Amino acid sequence: MKTDFLVIGSGAAGLSFALKAAALGALAGTFQADGSGPDAFAPLLLSCCLAGTLARCMVFAAMRVPSARPGGLGEALHEGVTSRHELIAFALGLGVCAVNGMRGLYALAIALLAAYLLLSAAKKRLGGVTGDVFGCLVELTECVVLIVCCV
Repeated sequence: MKTDFLVIGSGAAGLSFALKAAALGALAGTFQADGSGPDAFAPLLLSCCLAGTLARCMVFAAMRVPSARPGGLGEALHEGVTSRHELIAFALGLGVCAVNGMRGLYALAIALLAAYLLLSAAKKRLGGVTGDVFGCLVELTECVVLIVCCV
């Protein structure tokens, strides 16, 4: 039996979109029901900033894992990044988490766990990271952070 990866990829993209839409809808609903005016949307905006920033910062953490294929996007991303870039990403991630308070710290902890599990699976199955793994990491982190912000 041949596996159709286009169907699997489309299903994963649809699930990612659905999770993000549901999480954003739940966040917007709780803040809108509050009725406290324009300031009620500040936590929603902070949650969106947290999800986007942490997702991109996780890519820098993933660069510690070796590339799976020579000449691929995973290897190309490794070449241009220095430890200075990693420190800047780390500082930005912690800063956004600090602005979000305890919600940000919980989101960081769960996002790190999800990233560890994904990268461990990629290293075991593929021998390292690829460009697709980096993309998956970004989407997974955004979904996890938004779900944590809903709870």
